[in-house]
Amino acid sequence: MGGGRLITDDDIGLKVLREAPAEAEAAQIIDIVAVHGLGAHPDHSWCKNEGTRESPRWVN
Repeated sequence: MGGGRLITDDDIGLKVLREAPAEAEAAQIIDIVAVHGLGAHPDHSWCKNEGTRESPRWVN
């Protein structure tokens, strides 16, 4: 196998990248759900490995 990082329990499940602002109205809120491919590591699917908890990574 390649030199990648193992998938742990913390990598599995739904992860919120950015919460909606408290002042957002219900009519303005949308949900985007991205599901990584089978066998792919969730940290490396469609994302640039840049960002912090305050400024999350973007889905490409």
